[in-house]
Amino acid sequence: MIGNAAGMQKWLADSVTEDGNHWTFTWGKPWTERDTKVSEVLEIVKPCYIRLKWDYQEVDPQAYWEIRIEQSELTGHINLVITDYADDEDIDDLSNLWDDNMERLHRVSGL
Repeated sequence: MIGNAAGMQKWLADSVTEDGNHWTFTWGKPWTERDTKVSEVLEIVKPCYIRLKWDYQEVDPQAYWEIRIEQSELTGHINLVITDYADDEDIDDLSNLWDDNMERLHRVSGL
């Protein structure tokens, strides 16, 4: 659900397509207003993590977003860790966005 476009399309966007190292994310249906953004895949290690960078973000090396699966050394539980670069004024909005994404992931995965 994190290492390919088809998996991400199930919970992250209405449409996700791959064109080499560039993935296009589209939110909204064809008959409504749509938002489309392109990300470059910086690194991917299936099934552990994927790191991407939106094409509109500046050259800042911290301006990436990452989805990582980790096992807690303390509890042994599997955790999904999201890292997303944000300006200070955008943190609350991005936090709410990822909370919504996590709810969709729970619904489609049955977990």
